[in-house]
Order: sequence, then structure tokens, then C-alpha cells
Amino acid sequence: MDVSYMEDIYEIVEDQGGIIIADEIYEGLVFEGRHISFAQIDPEFKHTIIISGFSKLFAMTGWRIGWALASEDVIKAMNKIIQHTITCVTSFVQYGALKAFTEEAFEENRKMVEAYRRRRDIVIKEIKDLGWTAPKPKATFYIFPKYNSEKPSTVIADEILEKAHVALVPGVAFGPSGEYHLRISYATSESSLREAFRRIKEIWNEIS
Repeated sequence: MDVSYMEDIYEIVEDQGGIIIADEIYEGLVFEGRHISFAQIDPEFKHTIIISGFSKLFAMTGWRIGWALASEDVIKAMNKIIQHTITCVTSFVQYGALKAFTEEAFEENRKMVEAYRRRRDIVIKEIKDLGWTAPKPKATFYIFPKYNSEKPSTVIADEILEKAHVALVPGVAFGPSGEYHLRISYATSESSLREAFRRIKEIWNEIS
């Protein structure tokens, strides 16, 4: 997100006395440019709460551990809720998180980001071959292409699943403007991605 755009958002929130809750879980999966945090816009956290975690940065999905950055008053209030709901994160998960904060783990993260970059480039090429269009993602492991058919995305996704055995998410699940799009995750091997698109290409003319 552009810094000036973030500053505009912050100015509106500040004027209205609101709070920005910024989910920065993908901060470590950036291919081009650099991650810009709302902490740079609001370093005193007057109107900002930042949440993030280990699931994407260190591939610890399911371990359910993360962190929040906020003002002292907000953190104290959050602690009250946590202490009376989950108490704390289980101990072995905490030890795993400590291991993640090592140079060895960050080196693995860099390798993982490069692998995602290669997979993204494969998906971009395959999408173009199908005649679909999508902006080139600068981060994360998702892409949101628009396909060339008048069929609703729920129908397209169902037919691809039924006939090609490839699971995609219908774009309308993310709101009306997502119609005629599909969400694709490339958090899998390069060979699996190529095989998935081979199957889609085989049936695309039939279902579109």
C-alpha cells in the first residue's frame, strides 16, 4: 500500500477518533518493494492496533501464536480478556516461536519467499495462457484473476472442482466486486501448480 494512501486513511481515522486495526500477517512475504507498517504512520499508537503472527512468516500455521502492537492502555485491556479466556499460549508453541527468532529461521524465510516468487511467476504465465487477467502480486501467496466467462464464480469454481479436481475459491465470496474472479493459492509445489493448470486448460473451453 502506498504511504500517502496510508497517511490519508490515518488522517480520516484520527479526525473521527477511530482506531485502525492493521493485520500485517504477510509482512514477511514481500517480493517487490518493502513492507510499510502503520507503525511508521502512527509510532505512538494513538489510533492504531497492529496484529501479526508466526503462521505466514515462519510457516507455523495452526500453532496459533502471534502478537499485537498498541498503546499501553489497549494492551492492558487485551491482557485482561486473554487471561480470562485462553490464559496463555501453550508452552511448547512458545518455545517454537522463540526458535523462529533466530538467524537460521530468518534465512529459511528468505528461501521461502524466493520459492513463492517463482511460484507466482508460474501462475502468472499460466493465467495469461488461459486468457485470464490479474495484477501481479507484490506479496503473499494468493492471486485473484478475472476469467473470461459470464458464468458466476460459484458455478465456475464448482465445475473446475468437479471436472478438473482443482479447488479454487469463487471471487464473490469476497464481496460483489469479486464476481467473475477466482482466488488461487500458490502455497504448493511448482509441479502441483503446473498440473492444476494443465487440468483447468483441458476443460476450460467446455465450461466457459
